[in-house]
Amino acid sequence: MIAFVSALGYGLGYEIPKLLGWPEWQCLAICLVTGFAMDCVVGRIIFSRAIQKKPAYRFIAFALFIIIFLAVQHIAMSWLGVSMLGHLLVQYRSVIAFPVLGFLLSMAVRWYRIRKVRRQYGDGSSGFVFDEALKTIDLDEVNRQNRPIRGAYDTGLAVKTKTGTYVGVKEKNIIYYSGIPYAKPPVGERRWKAPEPLPESEAVFEAQHLGASAIQVDHEGSI
Repeated sequence: MIAFVSALGYGLGYEIPKLLGWPEWQCLAICLVTGFAMDCVVGRIIFSRAIQKKPAYRFIAFALFIIIFLAVQHIAMSWLGVSMLGHLLVQYRSVIAFPVLGFLLSMAVRWYRIRKVRRQYGDGSSGFVFDEALKTIDLDEVNRQNRPIRGAYDTGLAVKTKTGTYVGVKEKNIIYYSGIPYAKPPVGERRWKAPEPLPESEAVFEAQHLGASAIQVDHEGSI
């Protein structure tokens, strides 16, 4: 919808100078400036906290933008002695049609993806249901975690940091380190909050496995 309103701005910025008989390059320059300004202003307003509080506020804001556009268009066309309705139908056909088609296409894709996710995992009302094949998989094995090392370890594969010593894995001439944490786990009271730094530590940990992945609904049942 922001793209739709911005498209109106681009069109208005081009057509009025064109009707005034300005050179093509000036019409294009004003078109770009007007459209970009409209995009920035509309984006800031629509994504402001006040407008995002309720869906109704977004619809009202869009309606107001359309009304303002039509008012400006009416004033401009009346001043130039041109029929606004006829001008809109002729000049704005492509400007309005493409954003609307793009919006409808994106909504169709979104609807399809939502149906696919719900068909595969349920709607989440009673927890998520995974594919039958996944029930036979050892999820703890799939999402292996790096464990503390309390005995001897290969110091040639170890790297010391402020938050602990991490022991990697060597393959041929490369040593790689996987799953080194950079913050405390976002669980319990830390959920949905800014990350907290890890405390300094002298402990030794594996750095062999990547961290657990979040559920990925774009791929057939992979976790």
